[in-house]
Formats: sequence, structure tokens, C-alpha cells
Amino acid sequence: MKKIKLFLFFCSCAAWAQNPPENLLRMQCISDKADHEHLDSNNLLEKKNTPFSYCGNTSQYYSQNSLYVPKPTQDIIYIKLNFIFLTKPDGTGNFEENNLEHQLVWDDIIANMNYRLGHIEIPQDVTCYNYDPNPANHVYDSRIRVIVNRVWKVDPAWNFLVTGYVPSEGPYSNNSILIPGYNYYYSYYDNDPTIREGINVVFANNGELYEQLAQGNCASGIAETGWAASEFPSEYNLSQKSRQFWPDMYTKYLSMKHCVTQQGYPWSDVRGWYVGVGYSSFVHELGHSLMLYHQGCNDHVMNAQWNTNHNYISKDEIGKMYRYASISSVRQYFTEDSYTHDVFKVNSDETWDLNFRIYSNVQVENGATLKSTCNMIMPAESRVIVKNDSHYIIESGNISSADNENWNGIKIEGTGDLLIKPNTLIDNGYFYAYTSNSVLPAFKAPVGEIAMRNQKAVEDKTLVTDIKIYPNPAHSYFNIDTGKEKLVSWELYDLFGRLILKESTPQVNVQQLSKANYILKVNLGTKQLSKIVSVN
Repeated sequence: MKKIKLFLFFCSCAAWAQNPPENLLRMQCISDKADHEHLDSNNLLEKKNTPFSYCGNTSQYYSQNSLYVPKPTQDIIYIKLNFIFLTKPDGTGNFEENNLEHQLVWDDIIANMNYRLGHIEIPQDVTCYNYDPNPANHVYDSRIRVIVNRVWKVDPAWNFLVTGYVPSEGPYSNNSILIPGYNYYYSYYDNDPTIREGINVVFANNGELYEQLAQGNCASGIAETGWAASEFPSEYNLSQKSRQFWPDMYTKYLSMKHCVTQQGYPWSDVRGWYVGVGYSSFVHELGHSLMLYHQGCNDHVMNAQWNTNHNYISKDEIGKMYRYASISSVRQYFTEDSYTHDVFKVNSDETWDLNFRIYSNVQVENGATLKSTCNMIMPAESRVIVKNDSHYIIESGNISSADNENWNGIKIEGTGDLLIKPNTLIDNGYFYAYTSNSVLPAFKAPVGEIAMRNQKAVEDKTLVTDIKIYPNPAHSYFNIDTGKEKLVSWELYDLFGRLILKESTPQVNVQQLSKANYILKVNLGTKQLSKIVSVN
């Protein structure tokens, strides 16, 4: 089953000095009772025909949110969104690509999204889900951020009325044509080769309302569309696309700028109310994309009412966001180099019989045995560490890297051991394991039983050295320390994938760069590693 979630278009922005008048931002909320469900037989077939023989999903990592709760010290992971603005052939009809005022509005909305994700408040409403007054049990930072790619497309359906949608019939008009799902009109953007991988968020407008507002008519009597829609991820069809649809964002902007200000409200306040959706509705939407449901408490981000604080997410729900970032289709939208630098510690016998992506290292310790029987996707910079007297078994499973090119392997320490059982398919060319003085090289084939144990250690010949970038953040220079590895070259990209700098020196001069996060790709000759760096 796949549910399509509808939620409130605009929410209260309590952070502003003056709250908007009630009749300005009140919008219809489609509650959980109006969820649209349908059976997707392809999802069921994919579950049945999974390529891994032992994906029974009995592991606690399949169902327990508490195992995924982020630590405040772990690195941030990034999810990719595509904001797709549909326009007329002359570029109008929506926010405009070359309009600085419009760009700054979206800069602020995106910044507000990331602010809220990094600033989770303790609720004042004691009825909130998983409320705990003890500050020590509160997660103040989700350690998730968004990277937004803005896309402009000339499309006759910039005017969503051409889809056959009839506003007076409500969200389910014309067989739910505007709701992301099996009948979604804008699904043709799912496989557009010019759009990067990410959650596709489409913005279109009521063309009749736009024409009236563009002519300065604030009394057309045409109502704005008061809803927006998203869909939950799938645990079964891991290639399922994730979409959102936001109607009338630009007509709302025109109305607030040209009509609301006529009521005596200064534009600085009105603009603040508008970009405040980044704190509330857009994070609410992202919550649905990560499998969060509506909540009733006044402070909750997932409250569907407009006039609440929207600043709380429970510890359990943040764990759930990470769990679905691991076991569901939404995992495909996290950046390849998302890596927490944290460790999943296995200190009792476990079987991992699930298909999941993790964002950390794995460490088997305390004499425990870890058996992998399904699929595990790991960060390129991560490794599995098998500690003294501990055991790692791969049986009919697979380990792959998020970038499908690089991985730091399986390290066996002391009297630990690795056993690869027959009929295991290692389907990549970068898999390897190593002890203190021997290496199991990369291979790509079904394998017979391979055992690897540490003999008397002479020296640690780790194949890959973790590069160090310091200081990070920096405002003048980054230094690149590759240890014993030879630095061949490096490239610095912005979060839109544009090449900013490249060189081969161990120092990166960022004095002329804007304050932002960047991706530093370091070439060591035999492999490449990427790090998120910040200029402040």
C-alpha cells in the first residue's frame, strides 16, 4: 500500500515580530482521514522477487527507530531536492530564473528549512508525541540538511488548469491528477535526463489567477489553491520516485506583495511571513517524504494546522527519519558522500537480513558474531571493523558503496575473523578485506567459502588512509593531509555540482569564495574521496 499525504499549504511563522492576520494565511488542511490509498502491485512483486535470498527483515534495524537516533557530534547527512519552476515561454508565470528578488526569496526559504532541521525545540504542549521534559532526552538537531537544485522548465502546464484540474472540486479533482502518485500529471519529470537525482518538487500556478494578479487586480474573486501534496516512500520498491506538488506558490507571493501590503502591512513583515514557510510547511513536507505522519500537538512540525509553532519533532520520529533514509526508496536521494563518521556497534550476536543503506562505520566487538544475508550499502569512506575475538559472516548477501566506486573495506583486528559463505555474490570491483599483514583483494563473482583471519601481526598495512581536511570550517585556507598517500589533485564543487576550483597543491585558498558548504573531491591516484567543507 502507498499512501498519498496531503498537508497544509501555509503554516504560522511564530518567529516573526508580528504574526500575520488570521484571514491571510488560513488554508484548508486535508487531514489523515482523507489520505488516498491504492495498491501498487509492482511494489509487491519487487518485495517477492528481491535479488537477495535472505531478506527476511527480522533484524531490529528494520523496525526500531531508537537504533537510528543521531548523536549531536555526528556529521550531517544531506538530502537532495529539485525545486522545479514551470514557466511560460518568456520565463514568466512563476518565480523567474534571472530575477534576483525571486532568488533571494528562495534562498531564505531554503535557509529556513535548514535552520529548523538544525534547531528542534522542546515543546510547550505536554500532549506532544513522545513528550519528555528532560532536556537530556531531547534531540536538538536532526543532523539532516537539504541541498536544493533549482530548475526552470518551459511547460504549458505552468498553468495547472490545463491538466483538467477543477479548483472547485478540491484536491481529488480529475482522478487526483495533481496528487503525486499513480495518476500524477507531472510524472514526466521523474526521468527527465536534464534534472539531477533528487525529490522532484514541482511549482505550478492557476493561470487565470496569475493573469489577474499580474495586472494588479486584487479583487478577482479567484481563490488560491490551499493545499499541497507529497507521497510516502516505499519499503518494497526501492527505486520508487518521490515527488511533491505545490500549487499557487507564486500567485500567493504576488498577492502578498501587491495586495496584502495595501492593507497597511510593511513589505518587510509580509515577506517574512511568506518565507517563514521554510520553517514550517516545507519541513512538514520533508517529514512526509521521510514517513512522518500528522501529529495533533500544537508545537509539532507535523501538525497540519496553520496557526501552531511547528518547531518540535520527537526523538523517536527523528530516529524514524533516519530509519526510512536507510530502508526505503527515499535513501536514493541522500548524497553519495553522506557519512556521519559514527559507528554502528554490534556487541551481541546479530543477523542483518535487511536491504539497507547506512551512513556510518560498522564495528563488531565483544566476541559477537554479525551475519549479513542481504544487502548493505555503506559510505565510500566507511569500513567494517571486526575486533578481537569477534566474527563477521557474509552469506548470500552483498556489500556495496554509495558511490559504487570506492570503499575502505573490512578490517580484521587481533583474533577476529571474516567468513564469506558459498553463493555469495560480491557485485563490485572495490570489495576488499585486510588484516595486519594480508589483503583479500577486490573481486566480482559468486565465491566459494573464503575465510580470513589475522596471523601474527607485523605492521598495519591499511590500504586507504582517511584524509584530513583542516581547519573545517575555514575562512582563508583548507589544508589537505593525505598521510602516506600521494595527493594527485583536488577539485572543489558547490552544492549544485558546479566546479569552483581545482589544483594539485595540499592547500585550498577559499578567501574569495562565498560563505557556504562545498564538496572537496580529492584524487589519490588509485581512488577518490569526497568531503563536505564549509567556508565561513
